[in-house]
Amino acid sequence: MTRFAASLLAAALTAIVAGAAMAETANPSTAPVTTRTDRTTAPKEQRAEMAKRRAELRQKKADCRQQARDQKLSLRQRIRFVRKCFES
Repeated sequence: MTRFAASLLAAALTAIVAGAAMAETANPSTAPVTTRTDRTTAPKEQRAEMAKRRAELRQKKADCRQQARDQKLSLRQRIRFVRKCFES
């Protein structure tokens, strides 16, 4: 068998085995669980609470960015400052 034929045979076998492995792992009956799903399917009260929390975090980050700008920090210092400010 030539090298070319052997390479083609190896590639074909690899494709078949990979295809079979992918077909076994795919399960269309279960929906993927993501945070986006929670945002759209959660009860109304929980969605409102989640939206409120996201708004609070957005505001806190904006405040930290403004503080960094007011202090006229360099880019690297500003990024570090915002990260530490946001964590506290």
